[in-house]
Amino acid sequence: MKKSFIFLVISLLLIINISFAQEAKKVVIEGRSYSLLELANLGALNFMGREGEYTYRLELKGSSLLPDTALISGFNHNILGELVGVDDAPAVTTNKDEFSITYEDINIEGVPPIQTGVDNINVKRLVDYFSKKADITIINDVTYDGSSIGGPSDYKIVFVDNANITLKGDFKGYGVLAINDRTPTGLSSRFVMEGRAVWYGLVIVFQNNTDIDTEITRCSLEGSGDEERGVGDFVLLALNEMTIGNNLKVLTGSLGVNSLSGRLSIGNNLDTQRDCSLMSYEITAGNNAFVGGDVRCDRISLGNNVTIGGDIYRNSLNYGTNFKLEGNDIHPYDFKGVSLPDFPDFSFGTVDISKGNNQTYTLLPGTYRDITFGNNCTLKLTGGVYNIRKLTMGNNGTIQYEGSTSQLRINQSLTMGNNPKINPKSGSGLDARNLIIYIAGTSGLTLGNNSHIECNLYMPSANLTVGNSANFKGSFIAKNIDAGNCAGTSLDNLSVFRGGVDGAKTMIIGSVILGGKQFFLPNGKGNNAILFSKEALRNVEDMMKNKGLIWEWKQVE
Repeated sequence: MKKSFIFLVISLLLIINISFAQEAKKVVIEGRSYSLLELANLGALNFMGREGEYTYRLELKGSSLLPDTALISGFNHNILGELVGVDDAPAVTTNKDEFSITYEDINIEGVPPIQTGVDNINVKRLVDYFSKKADITIINDVTYDGSSIGGPSDYKIVFVDNANITLKGDFKGYGVLAINDRTPTGLSSRFVMEGRAVWYGLVIVFQNNTDIDTEITRCSLEGSGDEERGVGDFVLLALNEMTIGNNLKVLTGSLGVNSLSGRLSIGNNLDTQRDCSLMSYEITAGNNAFVGGDVRCDRISLGNNVTIGGDIYRNSLNYGTNFKLEGNDIHPYDFKGVSLPDFPDFSFGTVDISKGNNQTYTLLPGTYRDITFGNNCTLKLTGGVYNIRKLTMGNNGTIQYEGSTSQLRINQSLTMGNNPKINPKSGSGLDARNLIIYIAGTSGLTLGNNSHIECNLYMPSANLTVGNSANFKGSFIAKNIDAGNCAGTSLDNLSVFRGGVDGAKTMIIGSVILGGKQFFLPNGKGNNAILFSKEALRNVEDMMKNKGLIWEWKQVE
């Protein structure tokens, strides 16, 4: 009885404390109660419809001329636009049915990519709030060309009231950009980003007039880049040289060598899909090859019965019998590679782990020295960052990731025996983008026959060797790549790698909130990206706290 009474008292105290904690997060404005909106509720793009209204539409449409160059990513990025890979979010959230969102020629990635049923964000309250706290108020159409608003340590609030704003060139903006569209006729774009323009933080666009039946707001995002491929398009990318044997099948992704004097050598019977391009200074391909996409090179030599589904950009071209080019032959051409992702700095620890055969071991995030397993072992990763000097696994070894995104950073070498597997836990909903393996050493990685590998791998100083009957999902960047004889081998691109914000893309790094009935974004344009960034959003939150302000509300019904 006494224990029950004590438990009851403790429970009441907890309830009281929770109530006070919840009340501390609420405010009353004009007689109505509101609570703070947690940043964790945001995705990369948040489409919020008003209550009691219908016929909502968000059209996410990239460029049909530049497919695969528009991206909305819920994967977490730092303020530089580099992938962090932890604390990921959905790419798109909405409080309406997901079928109110259509997308075409645009890449959507996140966990899950699209999420419905999120709490309603009172976008009108947000925009009204920021209008009163703005550092800069814009009431006439304006263009910022190559200038800046704010800085990395000086976030601003910019309020645009029923005017068009264009950001272009090398413009950089930091903070909150709140746009109030009181005449959403859709005749012009309220918000335009061009060239290499970047906004770091939060962008909010609100349709503030329910009297217009059409009620369309266009937001146009278009980089100044040409049709060149980016690093994220490649399933295999060698820095110096790549050799591909016979019978390789590429399901998605491109093959490339990045050196300005590199060579890509391909055997017979290459079979690729329409989005596969080849890129190298010098390319040779054997007989019976089908390349679905473009080819970019200085010189190319092809065998018999070769079909190129896209264009050839080249200076020198030689080919055998029955050559078919479905695109254009474009020359002369100035070959150039792609911008490579940054390689992280890290230090390994002093703890060694050694296990025998037939072991299953769960490794927690942290720093280690050498980790060694025998045959038939499974290493489980729970998510987070692992810094290791050397990882060795025997035959039939498995690296399994689960829970959330993991980064496996290895200083010297990763060694796996025959029949290796690197894959997500079955039923976890994860894929190759949720494990990134960095290898800093020069020891090559050989993945033998019957490999099943799902990850993103980056080892700029080491060579990658791929065996027969292998299935690879992800993206693999190495100094040199040798695929040998590829019987039964297939490649499927699921890349997380970016080239940074120095590429010719417009970017929003943080989050976007759209409130109203109909939006078009990026409005049929290419070379753009909306990248979720908790770091950028934390900077916004810190700015508001430093101003002594509460920065977002959601209505408590």
